[in-house]
Amino acid sequence: MPDPLTPDATATATATRVTRHLVLGDISRQYQVAGGNTPLLAVELAPEPGDAHLATEHLRPADTVATGVLVLDGDGERTVPLSAAPVWAGLGAGPALTALGRDDLDTLAPLMLLRTHDTGAERLTEVMVCSRVRSLGVLFVRVARFPHPAGTALPELVREALGYSSRLADSIVFEGSAFSVLEPEIEIEQKVNLLDEVSIWQLAQAMCAAAEEGRYPGFFLDPGYELTRWQYAQETFEVLAPREHAGYFGFTRMPDGRYLMKIKRFERDALRRGEKFRLNLDIPGDDLDAFLAREYPGYSFHRLPPLVRARFDVNLESAATGHCFSIEIDDVTVAGGHKLRQAEIEYLKTRVHEGVDHDLLDAELYRLTELVEEQLKQLGVRAERSLLSKLTFLRECERRAAGSDS
Repeated sequence: MPDPLTPDATATATATRVTRHLVLGDISRQYQVAGGNTPLLAVELAPEPGDAHLATEHLRPADTVATGVLVLDGDGERTVPLSAAPVWAGLGAGPALTALGRDDLDTLAPLMLLRTHDTGAERLTEVMVCSRVRSLGVLFVRVARFPHPAGTALPELVREALGYSSRLADSIVFEGSAFSVLEPEIEIEQKVNLLDEVSIWQLAQAMCAAAEEGRYPGFFLDPGYELTRWQYAQETFEVLAPREHAGYFGFTRMPDGRYLMKIKRFERDALRRGEKFRLNLDIPGDDLDAFLAREYPGYSFHRLPPLVRARFDVNLESAATGHCFSIEIDDVTVAGGHKLRQAEIEYLKTRVHEGVDHDLLDAELYRLTELVEEQLKQLGVRAERSLLSKLTFLRECERRAAGSDS
């Protein structure tokens, strides 16, 4: 079997739409568990306009509505009409299939989504394998692309795609290994300072709604992790020396009494900054100064004012690239009434898929930043793009406090 091919520029330019087929079958075709003789079911979904290749695609129940299903089993193939209802309903077979009265539906799982590009005499199909099943939808990840003649019948197309479906299996079948971080121990984030008094909760809700309504084109909310909420206090120690370790250490006391320590390393505010963590630290008497003196004897620190950070994150994935980002909307409070509100657009990780492209990371981050800025403008919130770090902000808070005391 030949390796999947990336289409050349000429073929891509002539494509006008993508035909999609959802393939369901026995769960034993993907996992090493007991299985049966459940036939394969291939359902043609609504086509997608254009010629975009996708790293991932998220199907909600409403996206799986079809009027017929091709049944492939040992006896051959046959087409069965369906009612205009979802074929898959989040965690199990949808009403279109249950209405058929089959007794093997509980063995079914969404196996693949085939995205076939119409490029003239030859077709190219992306093989997207099911990677996540949630009540609100199913996620598919591209594992291969292969060319084939325009006249390839659907049963043959399904059989050929099955031959590619085990690629990247270790990442696909185990959700814990579904992602990689392209630049380990580096934080990559663009900041947008919010210049008005504004509720960050209302902003988070508005951004979630915008993503749901397709106003962040090319991005979809992370299924099952769409919106996360945080609040914590942090004690911050600026590193004065050695200079090559400039940055800060931030301590957050966890509910069990132990500490999370964040180590940020950077000489100036920038898009990329070093970031590491130490977890589950037992610090006797909560004496952070003594801990640092013991653990980092060659360092010199300056303790900055403590802060409280409330944060609501809107978590998104780029369908075209598999890069995952978070719009982290912050409200930082420092003693003395100082406030900092920001929307941080941060790269989190990349979904493992065929054709991972590191070079597209920054472009997608900036594109998402522009979408955030546009929405803020529509909402009437004044904002400015920035790289302002918490360290720089705390230094300024300290300077202002010193000025007021003099």
